[in-house]
Amino acid sequence: MRAVAERRGWRDEDELDLLVDRGTELDLLSRSVTGLSLGRSALVVIESRPGAGRTALVRRTIALAEAAGIRVCAARGSRTESELRYGVVSQLLAAFPDADCPVWTDTRWAESERESEVLPALCREFLGLARREPLLVVVDDAHWSDPSSARWLRALARRLREVPLLLVVAGNDGCRPIGLPAITELAAPRSGASAHLLRPRPLTQAGVNMLLATACPGPLDEDFSRALLRGTEGQVWLVRAVMRQFARAGLAPTTEHLRELHETAATELGDRVARLISALPEELVGLVRALAVCGSRLDFRLVCSLAGLRTMPESEALARLEGVGLVRPGDEPELSDSVTASRVLSTMPEHQRAELHAAAAELGHRSAIPDRDVAGMLLGATPGGQPWAAELLCRAAARDRYGARPARAIQFLQRALKEPLSEPVRARLTIELATAELGSKPVAGARLLGEVISGPGGPEVAEYRIAAADVLLAGGEVGLARRHLASALRRTGQPHARVLTALYWLTEIVDGAEEEPFAPGGSTPACSENDRVTTDSAQAGVLAWREALNGTGLERVRASARVALRPNAGGGVLICPRMAAARALVLTRDWAEGLAGLDQVLIEARRVGVSMVLASVLAMRAGLCLRMSRGRDAERDLAEAFRQLPLREWRPLIAPAAVAVQAAVHLERGDPEAAGRALDSFAAALPIGATEGIAWCHFLFARAKVQLAVGDPKAAVAHLRECGRRLLHHRVGNPAVIPWRSTAALALHAYGEQDEAERLLAEERAHARTWGEPTFLGSALLASAHVLADARTEKAAALLEEASGLLGDAVFEQLSGCRPELTVLSEAERRTADLAARGHSNSEIAEELALSRRAVELNLNRVYRKLGLSGRGELVAELGHRGRGE
Repeated sequence: MRAVAERRGWRDEDELDLLVDRGTELDLLSRSVTGLSLGRSALVVIESRPGAGRTALVRRTIALAEAAGIRVCAARGSRTESELRYGVVSQLLAAFPDADCPVWTDTRWAESERESEVLPALCREFLGLARREPLLVVVDDAHWSDPSSARWLRALARRLREVPLLLVVAGNDGCRPIGLPAITELAAPRSGASAHLLRPRPLTQAGVNMLLATACPGPLDEDFSRALLRGTEGQVWLVRAVMRQFARAGLAPTTEHLRELHETAATELGDRVARLISALPEELVGLVRALAVCGSRLDFRLVCSLAGLRTMPESEALARLEGVGLVRPGDEPELSDSVTASRVLSTMPEHQRAELHAAAAELGHRSAIPDRDVAGMLLGATPGGQPWAAELLCRAAARDRYGARPARAIQFLQRALKEPLSEPVRARLTIELATAELGSKPVAGARLLGEVISGPGGPEVAEYRIAAADVLLAGGEVGLARRHLASALRRTGQPHARVLTALYWLTEIVDGAEEEPFAPGGSTPACSENDRVTTDSAQAGVLAWREALNGTGLERVRASARVALRPNAGGGVLICPRMAAARALVLTRDWAEGLAGLDQVLIEARRVGVSMVLASVLAMRAGLCLRMSRGRDAERDLAEAFRQLPLREWRPLIAPAAVAVQAAVHLERGDPEAAGRALDSFAAALPIGATEGIAWCHFLFARAKVQLAVGDPKAAVAHLRECGRRLLHHRVGNPAVIPWRSTAALALHAYGEQDEAERLLAEERAHARTWGEPTFLGSALLASAHVLADARTEKAAALLEEASGLLGDAVFEQLSGCRPELTVLSEAERRTADLAARGHSNSEIAEELALSRRAVELNLNRVYRKLGLSGRGELVAELGHRGRGE
């Protein structure tokens, strides 16, 4: 070993200085030895966990005393001699010459009934020797002292008086029966001697660094040193053990060997536990196993009862386990660390371990300890069909899911599902497990929801099928939801079939899928004329959106959407049908009602607690806030959506819509460059399937708006044409969904493609008249008037007059800016131009529109470029404003 260690730069382990981080302790011990040389007595108690370097301090004290010529009497307690009467004292007396210790031949020594005479005699012998010459009395591992020796140590501590005697007693934390801290309290008041209690702490980072530098000279890898401290918790013996194994293997202490570091630390801990367990009687082994399962969650008396402790007093059993370092001392005893617990349980046969967990859980349940603690015990128990187990696990999971331990909640729910359950309870718990897993394991969570939708059970699980489908759809798992809904609807006599059918229709709307075979020889449950008026809230919401997308039946759409959003509507509080109804009201321009409906959906989404569902609702709400010119609310909602679910984790079918809203927010703030970066970033890492649904059309439209904002109308037209092609593929006929024709027409007109521009505008006017929403139709007429203003003046004037009649003067001026050419500007540019033309300064415009001054300047520059103006003066003249009063 020495040859390998030296070749790798490691020094021999015997040369390591293990007394790092012990400056305070060494200084006190050195002063105590020096004081002893000068005739002063003292008591020093060293108390620590096993392996903290306590024995090294004892050895250093002995070495200091021997170097000063002081007589040393040393002893060490041991488990095998812990019942031997005066076993520790006998070791100390061995250092006395026979002539100096007549008590050896005293007959009282062997007569236990004369204990009251032996104890003072022994004290006199040691005190007498100390009067003749300074004396150091050292007892290491004092926690193993036999009761007689322990009483003698306490008596000697009380009799130090002014003799030159230094008593050093070392033992484990809280050791019994000697009571180390207590003897320091006894010594000083009664003897006048100084008394000190030393508690060596785990190594610090500086101490570990020093050990590594001593053991392996060379550059220190600080990351490795930090990992060594974390992996060993600063325990001296474990740090030394890891370094010893690294030296034997010739491994350098660098981050390249972190895996070996953790494996070595775990192995050393486990081996130590195994050695300690092998030396314990069976009764104590049972107690250690019970503590491994229960920890401090059960009262120690109950733990002892569970372990079957019969022949040994509880206090004695605990003292012995603390003495070997398996149990951490304290008011609520528990094993020293998690490695000890896992190693102890791993040595048990599996069936015995499961039985112990089950018995502990039963005892914990009857003792009314917290649900989470009982649930932790049940995780290791074989399902036994206890009537309380599943519900208790479910309650514990709810607390952990919304707390800081979602992974633990998943474990509890998985264990609950192993119990014998009725089909409704199984479906409910499966949904809870799925929603808990959707955040970290979306594929697994979605699979579980699909199993609920198409799984076994009759009418009693119908509501859970609907809830599972609703969550699956809201999270963007459209294809999976459609397959399982089709499977569920194949069964005859399904309760709530109208709701399931509505959700099936919704899957077709979202991704525009062509109809698939629905049943052998059949087709999907198609929407008929009779379905267009319904009192079922779920169907009403879906039908409202479907008709709104088609661009027909404006008032019927409003009525259906309101049915879907009415309070306490039949069919339960479902997320997707209500979102569909809110979307429909956005197209009817009933924005306030749509926002109120989304607020209801948001409350339900927060209750469900699935990040992807909540993020989807927030992104939709942000888009609606933009339409209502509530830019700050839109920014807030979108930021919260991405906080709930980072964009990279969104499902492909709905992610493009969220990016489109993000770009629109940037455009609203007058920052097309930021909007372009957001779109480009998403397109660069385009997830598979992102281009398949309607959401991709919104992405293409957002990209076109950005290109128009930066002055690239030809590129914008290409994206708008692709957007229109895809909308037609998805059977979206309502131009209010995405006004791609009018936007493309204005761009075409800007670079001279007049015929194509007029054709697109004619189509948009026709569709807008069919839809019948006045404000959108008026906007289409304004765009047409602008394009026709030069070529067909009379037609343009007629369109303007019709638009004015539809919109009213206030809305007409707001949308047109008093001149049709302003329709080429974005909304943010139009408002900036209007305020500038009215005489407002850039600072005033920034404050009014909640923009930065730089954004205002960029907006004005784009306005000048698009309108062919040289500056603010021409802008005022062009818009016809003469001052703030206009």
